[in-house]
Amino acid sequence: MVVNGATKAKDMAHFDALLASPEWKGKDVRYEYMATQNLVALQGPAAASILSSLLEPADKDTVSNLNFMSGLQNIRVAGSPCSIVRCGYTGEDGFEIGMAPQHAVRVAEALLKDSRCAPAALGPRDSLRLEAGLCLYGHDIDETTTPNEAALIWTLPKARREPGRDTFLGAPVILKELRDKSWKKRRVGLSVGGAPAREGAVIYTGGSTGGSVEGAQVVGKVTSGTFSPMLKAPIAMGYVSPALAGEGSKVHIEVRGKLVPATVSKMPFWPTRYYKKL
Repeated sequence: MVVNGATKAKDMAHFDALLASPEWKGKDVRYEYMATQNLVALQGPAAASILSSLLEPADKDTVSNLNFMSGLQNIRVAGSPCSIVRCGYTGEDGFEIGMAPQHAVRVAEALLKDSRCAPAALGPRDSLRLEAGLCLYGHDIDETTTPNEAALIWTLPKARREPGRDTFLGAPVILKELRDKSWKKRRVGLSVGGAPAREGAVIYTGGSTGGSVEGAQVVGKVTSGTFSPMLKAPIAMGYVSPALAGEGSKVHIEVRGKLVPATVSKMPFWPTRYYKKL
């Protein structure tokens, strides 16, 4: 598991509590917290070709044919032992490469010797993941958000919803909400007209474009927003009341004290390119 950096302490405490519970007593279950692992994400259309050039000959075909969300251990990248998973939080094809700290600089420098590869920090990653409609924990989702509200119920297999297997955390709330369709809000994509709407901007119905919020009704809040480099237009993600969650619904967002128009849009905003074998 690669746990969320903001929740790693809670995740480890949760594992410890479970392993100490009567249910797990006497079972041979252990885990090792690899706190010093480094991670490099190689993302984009040329990712497989770039990585392949740094692999041992025997590994090239295996890695090139690796399916999305599949991984391999003990693969040498530029001579360094690494783990590889074909994934990444950008919507593009790519790989997350894990290694011990002493190998991180060597692997990164080897990747950057390829003219098709350039360093990128969290700014590009944030615009890419928003274009791909991917959530950022602590912003678009948190402990107060259910999978139904966040439009993430696809992460819960139907088999886990069956009696006897519905013992996952939050099951009573999530399954009742799913059965009754009783969620109070819904995560949506927003195509924004005018200046970009940032996190925390309030979403309204009523009012007039360019006007004040007086007389308008609050229906939600923006959780992520930026100017999309690919679409060359402002986009955002946020929560609105279920009645307004349908594609094409018209709303207003308060930006710098004025209302700008926005339309509920299908996500992803830009097509994803995950590698999936036919």
